[in-house]
Amino acid sequence: FELFGRAANFAALVPFVNGKVEGLVEDEQRRVRRSAVGDLRLRFGTNFIGGEALSREEFHSRKQNTVLGSSFVIVWPTGEYNSKRLINVGSNRWAFKPEIGGSHIIGDWFVDASTGVWFFSDNSDFYGDVVRQQDPIATVQAHAGYTFRPGLWLAGDATYYTGGKSTVGGVEKDDLQENSRYGLT
Repeated sequence: FELFGRAANFAALVPFVNGKVEGLVEDEQRRVRRSAVGDLRLRFGTNFIGGEALSREEFHSRKQNTVLGSSFVIVWPTGEYNSKRLINVGSNRWAFKPEIGGSHIIGDWFVDASTGVWFFSDNSDFYGDVVRQQDPIATVQAHAGYTFRPGLWLAGDATYYTGGKSTVGGVEKDDLQENSRYGLT
């Protein structure tokens, strides 16, 4: 949709989770299956430089320019949650992710990048009747590619995130999350 002359979007996601988890719990092999509705995710995004809202006819004849925009994601703790269970579909906490990103065309080449940070509220009713806290998780993505003709392109992609150490019942856990992914499309 159009917002102050720029392209904008809104999305809502209600996940349904059906899965089986296996692992060792206090040196015993355990299995559990969970099947339920997960936490509601809402996302709003808009461009504030470039990325004008266009009609279908205008879109087909446009010459793409530099675009800079942002988005904001809210994860609302609506999913099934039971503090007596260690494995849950819902998280029993809020999560927020502001993000900013941009893209630029240079001849037949294109580049884009984005960065954001996930912030989490506390889960004050975690397993064992304790509070679970989690540090923010920072994310960075970058893509670069070449367009041979409309509909035929080659792109390289990279993603990196880090953070998210948690504290459960006042005890800091050794659970820093850090990952990188690379791809070619």
